[in-house]
Amino acid sequence: MIVTAGTLQLADGSEIPISIGGVKHSDWGQGASVELLGSLAKSLPVGLRAEWFSLREDRFFIASLSVPQEEFRRLVSETSFHPKLDPAPSPDRLVIGLAPGGHLALWAAGAASTVFLTSTQGEPQTPEWSSRFPEVTLPRDEFIRINLEELQLQNVGGVATATSDLWQRVEDRQKWKLLTAGIADLEMLSIRFANGEFAYFRAESEVGSSASGSALPHKIELQWRDHNGDRRGARLEFSIEELFAVADQLTGRDSSQQYPLSLSVDLADAPRAVTVTLASASKVVLLQQVRCEYTLLR
Repeated sequence: MIVTAGTLQLADGSEIPISIGGVKHSDWGQGASVELLGSLAKSLPVGLRAEWFSLREDRFFIASLSVPQEEFRRLVSETSFHPKLDPAPSPDRLVIGLAPGGHLALWAAGAASTVFLTSTQGEPQTPEWSSRFPEVTLPRDEFIRINLEELQLQNVGGVATATSDLWQRVEDRQKWKLLTAGIADLEMLSIRFANGEFAYFRAESEVGSSASGSALPHKIELQWRDHNGDRRGARLEFSIEELFAVADQLTGRDSSQQYPLSLSVDLADAPRAVTVTLASASKVVLLQQVRCEYTLLR
């Protein structure tokens, strides 16, 4: 994605331009770049307008959204749990996300958490190519090809490159809980969800405690002591496509027919033996597309 124009509207009526140009690509909910817009202290944001070019779709999009004021004010006045920071700072930045099909999303983020705020569906645009990229001398198709090849060399994948059909579902919430085996004393647990949210948890039992459920997990990081007293750590990354396919198999696409799911992670042996399953009350499915980094900590 390449941002070609955009402004952040503030409560005092002022507008701040967002940075344009450069290929922006990162995981959903994580900014590809960080920029301080305007002064450090400013009015709360009330709206966002953005225009961008999707390299994979060879298409321009434009979209506008309103920042939910009650939710945003609550987030910036509260603190979240962090295993090393007490008290943990409240969210102090906005993350803008652009996805296939003209999807624009917004999160409030901080050291302890990232919380999804809102999203909208943009509209395709057909501006003159030269008006948006006046300094590009390459033909349009060649410019796209080169930039896509660079992304492939960076091994970009995961949620950020999901198909446009998947973006209709990444914000869905599901009632699910996390179960672990091989962990005697959990020291740290963090989860990045498919909808871009991020949070730390004190215990596995806190996952899925929300009455509205949670998005399915994209990445899980754990640090613990095993039954021998050794400190260990693991990072798990899931295929979002597989998770949704298995969840549909277990519960059905109709949200009114969904039942609680259990994601079980067995870390008792070694990285090659890690077992991850997703289960309903009557069926268990082994997840095949799970990447695990398993370490012995000092």
